[in-house]
Amino acid sequence: TLTVAAVLISRPIVFALNDKMWTKYRIAQAFKIVDRDGAPARGNPTRAAWGPLDPAADPNDTSGMYHDYSSDALRARGARFLVCHNAIGGVSADFVKSSGVAHADIVADWTANVLPGFTVVPAGGMAVQLAQERGWKLYPITD
Repeated sequence: TLTVAAVLISRPIVFALNDKMWTKYRIAQAFKIVDRDGAPARGNPTRAAWGPLDPAADPNDTSGMYHDYSSDALRARGARFLVCHNAIGGVSADFVKSSGVAHADIVADWTANVLPGFTVVPAGGMAVQLAQERGWKLYPITD
């Protein structure tokens, strides 16, 4: 059995937030994020599955769930997502001025509005260390 856990740190933590937060804080505009068609994103463009989440789908079908990298599809295939609370605090600070909302309130708002299946952890680095101590292997993905 292979289980994948992604730890979101720094700016990518916004992809753990629901559409309500994307709209309220204008996240797509702030980071110039577009949807799959290249249009300005109206919500979190990485969440919704592209099609049916059918585990019986042919793994070679490029339109099936095994080629869908949305968080819904990844979770349906067993992936787990951890979200660094320290990063929530750091990234959300950039939205204080534009939103007019107090920083502590943004942190509370974002923490309460992560997507289903995403778990906020105190520190992403700590989560990685604890997973490695329990036998998980680290495969960093960078640009």
